[in-house]
Order: sequence, then structure tokens, then C-alpha cells
Amino acid sequence: MKPRHSRFTPSILPFLLVGAAHAASLVLVTGDAGRDADLVAHLESLGHTVTTGAYGAIDTNPSEVAALNSADLVIISRNTNSGDYASGATEVAAWDSLTTPVLLGNAYIARNNRWSYVDTALIQADYGNDISAPSGTATVHPLFAGLTPNTIADPAISGLEKYSFSSSSDIPDGGTVMGDGMTIGVRNNISFQNVIVASWEAGGMTGSGNPLGSDRYFYALPEDFSSFDANGVQLLDNIVDATLVPEPGAAVLTLTFFVAAGLKRRRS
Repeated sequence: MKPRHSRFTPSILPFLLVGAAHAASLVLVTGDAGRDADLVAHLESLGHTVTTGAYGAIDTNPSEVAALNSADLVIISRNTNSGDYASGATEVAAWDSLTTPVLLGNAYIARNNRWSYVDTALIQADYGNDISAPSGTATVHPLFAGLTPNTIADPAISGLEKYSFSSSSDIPDGGTVMGDGMTIGVRNNISFQNVIVASWEAGGMTGSGNPLGSDRYFYALPEDFSSFDANGVQLLDNIVDATLVPEPGAAVLTLTFFVAAGLKRRRS
């Protein structure tokens, strides 16, 4: 008699256990949809649906909150006026309480006099060099997957892992991440490790002191998507994908248990 085979084989088990990034509904918060047209086109080329809007009054307009919370991801463009999104503590709290993951791409909004993601009120304008893991980091963060080391010869940065970045981007002028945040990427210069990429988990806090309604990322975007080089785009794609991998639900976990049990019986 031939052995009985389980319908679920080890070759397909990873697909049951690990969520995958999926086509999603994105909201791009922008004050200049025309300038962000290339960014929208790129996100749509990945299969996502993108809605644009200013969303500058979520502390007083419940319909804007509902629209943002109905999306899978909110991305805040560099082409936004920071003062329009931090008029006071109430507006900052409204953004912090969103239950949809948020990717903040405007370094001006990240400052400690706006949303308090990074502990500085100053900006280093038009930085267009490299990005790396912070000095002393033992391992490279998964968000750097697929980025290619460059060959820039600069004694000030030659001792660090080098990743090409945007040719035009504004970043916080020094400072460290605030609250419960984690620094992921910095300016690739041992003496000036300006924060370029950081993250906060749902339930944690930034410097504002408000519990976050969902995960938050900061990634300094350029005003024009065309200013990105390949590594800048790859890092953006990695962050978007990271926010769109679903958590395993109870049904998946239950199925995983029975799959594992079935495989164990087959081996016994």
C-alpha cells in the first residue's frame, strides 16, 4: 500500500506561515500632487491603489480621519508644509492616534518642534550622499535588503558600510530619535550621523508623549521622486512592503498547528 500523503507539504508550508506584501490601498498626503506624480506612478506600478490629498485638518474633520484609517498605509510626502500638520498639541495627537501605519517622509515635520520624531529643530538642506547603519551596529537592518554598496572615496566615511542615497534630500541636522524610536539608517559619516530612517512600534511613543495608534516610520524623502537613485527607491519599497505584511491571524495559527502535527505524524 502506498503511504498516505498530507495535502500540505513542507514545500508550501512557508506560504502558510509567512505573510506577503500585497496590493494595497495607500494614501499619499501631499500639498503638490503634480510634483508627486512620479511617486504616485511608482507606487501604482507596484500594484497599489494611491489616493492623494492634503489632509491638513484631521484634528477638526472626522471624515479625514476616517479616510486615513481606512487605508493600508499613509505616506506623508516631502511636498507638505510642516506647520500645516502641527498647529498645536491637538493636531499632533490626532496624527499620532491614527490606526493605519504612517510613513513620514518630510524631515521638517519630524523635528522636535513639530511631531517630535527627531530631537532637533534644524534641517541640513540638500544632503545627497550615502546612508548606512548607525556606527557600532552589529548587523545590517532588514530594510537595507537589496541595496548595493557604492564606491565613493571619502576618508570621512570610508570606514562605514556605504549605500547610495538620494541626490537631493533634506534631513534633520543632527539629533537622535525621540521616545521609543529606533534609529535604522543615518548619514554615512562617522562624525555626522544625521538620522535618515527610524521606526516606532504601535503603542510606543515619540517625543510627543502620545501613544501611537500603529507603527510609524520616518524616511527622509526628496521633493522629486526622480532625485532618488536605485538604492533610495529600494529602501522606500522595503519600508512600504514592511508595513503591508499582515500579522498571522488565529485561523492561520490554528492551521499551522495542524500542519505541523500532520508532518510530525508522517515522520514517526
